[in-house]
Amino acid sequence: MTSSAQRAATVPDGPDHPVPRDPVPGLSQRPCVLRVSGLVAGYGDLAAVRGVDLEVHAGEVVALLGPNGAGKTTTLLTLAGELPKIAGEVRYMERPFKGPLHQRVRRGLAFVPEERSVFMGLSVADNLKIGGRSARVLAMFPELGPLLGRRAGLLSGGEQQMLTLGRALAMKPKMLMVDELSVGLAPLIVDRLFDALITTAREDGTAVLLVEQQARRALRVADRWYLLSRGVLAAKGNASDSDALWESYVS
Repeated sequence: MTSSAQRAATVPDGPDHPVPRDPVPGLSQRPCVLRVSGLVAGYGDLAAVRGVDLEVHAGEVVALLGPNGAGKTTTLLTLAGELPKIAGEVRYMERPFKGPLHQRVRRGLAFVPEERSVFMGLSVADNLKIGGRSARVLAMFPELGPLLGRRAGLLSGGEQQMLTLGRALAMKPKMLMVDELSVGLAPLIVDRLFDALITTAREDGTAVLLVEQQARRALRVADRWYLLSRGVLAAKGNASDSDALWESYVS
């Protein structure tokens, strides 16, 4: 059973919170970029995730929610190619999605792990050159403009996360996977980062899979959600179905 402290941190708890954004019409008719069927994943022969089914369509943001230890990061690492799957099927653009992360990146995947993955010894400008489309990133995060000559290792945590996400978005990926974007950051910074996710989904048609423990915040940007509990899918719904999400947490 999830503790009351975890529920308070991760579940919408009443009308005082902003109303989640409604799903964009027609998303279900858009191409399915990622389709996962019966995924079993873990470490060695130990399955941490069992029988997970999910889909992410072009131009939508899907949140994968759940308390600590639910299997969210294991699922994302497996889908990104950082962990081998034990069983199940993963299809990307209706083709099998196999191989390590660098091969999946060549097919249009961008992956933002929980750890801020900037090249600490390189300048902000050189970090952005790796992704390309620097002008687009600077339009999203103008705070990085005056910092182009600074080493990434000297940036604040929020600035590093802007750079990490910006570099991923600069690749104009077909699929973006993001793990715990909000960890350790001020709410205003998190809002900026989440706004960028919406922008890339709506303007570029990117399919976004967001792993997030803070359900209240995730529902403000997600079109749909899946809830993991103890390694299995406990519920799913649209962003407006916060009642269903709450009932699943306390059941």
